[in-house]
Amino acid sequence: MVINELQSGAYNLIHPSEQDLLRAEHLFRAIPSKNVSYADCISFAIVEQYNIRWVLSFDIHFKKQGFKRVGIDGMPK
Repeated sequence: MVINELQSGAYNLIHPSEQDLLRAEHLFRAIPSKNVSYADCISFAIVEQYNIRWVLSFDIHFKKQGFKRVGIDGMPK
């Protein structure tokens, strides 16, 4: 079960901070496309903060924000 895996300690779960939520709100208002969700913006804020360049997502909005999608835009080296 996914919950058991997440609680196993094998993964580093990152919970959004107040700063992440403020950044997400800024992004949500600033991104011209109205198809970008607030949840996407929270993800954008967190991956920016941790300087993550590669994400596991099929969502084109991640590419439009400058992130690379594993398996779609290539593979990390």
